[in-house]
Amino acid sequence: MIYTVTLNPALDYYCTVETLNLGETNRCITESLIGGGKGINVSLMLAQLGVPTTALGFVAGFTGEELIRQLQDQSVNADFIRCAQGQTRINVKINSGVETEINGRGPEVSAAEREALLDRIRRIQPGDTLVLSGNVPPTLPESIYEQILAELPASSIRVVVDAEGALLRDTLRFHPFLIKPNLAELRQLVANPQAPVSDQIQELRRQGAGHILVSMGAEGSVLFTAEGGVYRQHPLPGQTVSTVGAGDSMVAGFLASLENPACTLEDSLRWAAACGTATAFSRGIARREQVEALLDQIQIEG
Repeated sequence: MIYTVTLNPALDYYCTVETLNLGETNRCITESLIGGGKGINVSLMLAQLGVPTTALGFVAGFTGEELIRQLQDQSVNADFIRCAQGQTRINVKINSGVETEINGRGPEVSAAEREALLDRIRRIQPGDTLVLSGNVPPTLPESIYEQILAELPASSIRVVVDAEGALLRDTLRFHPFLIKPNLAELRQLVANPQAPVSDQIQELRRQGAGHILVSMGAEGSVLFTAEGGVYRQHPLPGQTVSTVGAGDSMVAGFLASLENPACTLEDSLRWAAACGTATAFSRGIARREQVEALLDQIQIEG
């Protein structure tokens, strides 16, 4: 089972306008309301690929119930802690030729509710995978990822971390199987951001990182394997609709490939790139058929 943790999930309200004029009434051309959050996006992509997944985290209020309903409708097992105070947030994502986001705050998480999540973590079985994605909401301590990893009942649980700055760096001592920074986030993690990327990767390896998947936007992505290999993925031409969820889809594609013992790490990067690209070319998380249509077009060098 692949478990994802989203500490502050959301309903993402996507709308498209011709132009965004501040201080005026703007009318949408298209709109949709989709459950989101980094870990949830990973689970949604995994479900599209037919991989069993359970989404963990916190929800609250009627927006939280709508989020759970959407996940269940898409074959994601939703095992959230329901918070007594606040509402699951709504994030507004406006496309006017450029992307503008307005993100909500989220619910209040009590000490008892936090402990309930840790209890869920303690039930994860050896051989399972745990994905920690996204930022920490204001009502939780910055050390929450470390607390979660300290509660894992077995060292054979595969850990993936996709977060920023100190939140990611502080998990490296737990030797995560995979981390997925983008290029800017990679530079936040090292002592010398101006050093060659190869030196930055070595520094992260010394701190405990396993595989390092670096997304580089229009330049594609690079997988630095725990064994020292390097695989580069060349970007595909196409119309980017939204970058929301593209990195999360990469994580899902990488993990989904590992369900097939015959897959190599080069194959894993190909699946990661196909999933990320398909989502970037879509509104919301891509469908399986969109991913499969791109697989043979992905070029890997390494």
